[in-house]
Amino acid sequence: MRLRYIILLVFFVPLLAIFSISIYKGFETRKKAKIREEINRKIRVEVLNAAGVNGLARKVTWLLRKDGFDVVYYGNADEPLPKTVVVERRDSSMFHARHLARWIGCREITLEIDPDRVLDVSLVLGKDYKKLFKGIDSLKIVF
Repeated sequence: MRLRYIILLVFFVPLLAIFSISIYKGFETRKKAKIREEINRKIRVEVLNAAGVNGLARKVTWLLRKDGFDVVYYGNADEPLPKTVVVERRDSSMFHARHLARWIGCREITLEIDPDRVLDVSLVLGKDYKKLFKGIDSLKIVF
């Protein structure tokens, strides 16, 4: 009887753990999809390449659009930067910048309100872009 209990426990506990993890992953996936649909698509983004890597802004634009962001412009920055920075352009609470920074894992956020621009946030890609966009150099995108 005791052996039967141990065998049942040995099979049941891992099965319960796998089931719990898969349910959690499902909730996370649905949560991300809801955020993508409700928040990301409303944020207008400009992507600027300050890393000096040819085609980087275009690749990041593709990734952000895939995640639902409305990228309205991409191009090169005026001068190189060592670190990637997210710049809020519209809202002093920095909602858009904080959201995008959290989404991509960027810690550098700043506020530069510019009411003449038709965008909410600028993503200025610095030389540390590989930390935020792993594998982007090998990404092949045909436009």
